[in-house]
Amino acid sequence: MKHEENTNRHSVVGPSYCCAWWNGPKELRVEFTDYDLARKFKKSKFNSCLTAYAVAGGYKELYLVKGKTLNWFLRWVERNDQAKKVS
Repeated sequence: MKHEENTNRHSVVGPSYCCAWWNGPKELRVEFTDYDLARKFKKSKFNSCLTAYAVAGGYKELYLVKGKTLNWFLRWVERNDQAKKVS
C-alpha cells in the first residue's frame, strides 16, 4: 500500500475494512469491519477506547485514538494487514 505523507485533516485513509479520519489535534477515529484487524488493534494497547460497535448487519467497531496521526495509522495497517500478505 503506497500512501501520501501529506494526509490532512480532511482525509479518510486506509482500506474499506479499516479506515481512519482526523477527529481533532492528535486524535483519530478508527473504524474496523474486519474482526481480525480489530482484535490486533485491541491487543496493541494504544491510547484508545471503543466508542461504538455493531453486529447486526455486519461487524463494526469504532475507536477514538489519542496521540496518533493518519500517517501512523497507514503504517500500522501496512504492518498488520494479513489480507494483502498472501503468499
